Amino acid sequence: MRSLVLALLFVLIALPLEAVATHDVVSIIVPAGLEVESLDHSAVNRIFLGKTKQWQNHESIIMTVNKDKKAMALFCEQFAHKTPRQFFMYWRKQLYSGHSMLPKNFDTDQQIIDFIGEHPNSIGFIASPITDPRVKELVISP
Repeated sequence: MRSLVLALLFVLIALPLEAVATHDVVSIIVPAGLEVESLDHSAVNRIFLGKTKQWQNHESIIMTVNKDKKAMALFCEQFAHKTPRQFFMYWRKQLYSGHSMLPKNFDTDQQIIDFIGEHPNSIGFIASPITDPRVKELVISP
């Protein structure tokens, strides 16, 4: 009985430590050649809600959305301040009201990386480590 209690206590102590060690984040990525190195949190939100449509060099932003459930949930929590459902409903409303076209949607992190690596003014988000030299992660300031 005593060893069962000790084992349970060990599991309860270890769980929060493991959760902290595997805290998930989403990375905002752009092509490696883009002259933008960082954005603030508000700028990311404005870009992905279609309120900012051009980079500082006046080139149009090509926004991509990652439909992977994990990446989308993390992005919405950290940047969009909406649930994934609310985010997609927002974009449907933009489309139907004639304010904007839908962003390009992809199913996986790799598809996002491939698209951004080939399109100079694009931006997107992924939930996996960046290993492709065609893209870079932006530094996001508060």
